[in-house]
Amino acid sequence: MLDHIEGDAAICTIPYTVLRRVPVTPEWSPEKRRVIDNIYYGPCVRTTYQVSRRYWEDEELNGSGTSDKNFEVWHPTYGKPGKRGLLQAYNYENYAHELDQLSEADWLEQTIRDMDEVFPGLRPSLETVVVKSWANDPWQCGGVRALSHRPDENQFRDLQAGGQSMVCRGARVAMEWLDAGSNHIRH
Repeated sequence: MLDHIEGDAAICTIPYTVLRRVPVTPEWSPEKRRVIDNIYYGPCVRTTYQVSRRYWEDEELNGSGTSDKNFEVWHPTYGKPGKRGLLQAYNYENYAHELDQLSEADWLEQTIRDMDEVFPGLRPSLETVVVKSWANDPWQCGGVRALSHRPDENQFRDLQAGGQSMVCRGARVAMEWLDAGSNHIRH
């Protein structure tokens, strides 16, 4: 097993929530360490429901929607042939955190009730449920950036400080640096 890598530069795709636990020699500059330790990835839970038939289409619904519990629903089998289907619910922030605290059985029951509120009639067609929690995944430790925790230009500057040559690549942070007004993502 590889226990260390040496080099003059690095392209890093490790989420900052995981990177903060990776030993680095030489140590990060204080500015970089502060940003790496404080970049926020909030909880996100995706629940995928496989159904024997796309029952929501009986009501001429397209399988997409939102809930007042801070989740959105997608229908990844929309427009695909066949009668079986998938619905996916993405739960964010506080509600995702609440789900993460439940036992597996309670978690499944709650998410099934939630989907049944958005698209009533789920249970008779339900075949299986698969749940993914990014906050509980040790290789992610969070899944979504909250607007209230948006990186700013000072954080971008601090990531460049300290003389270490590291380029961070990853859609969640890199796109936000671009959105924050930076025209490059070299950190």
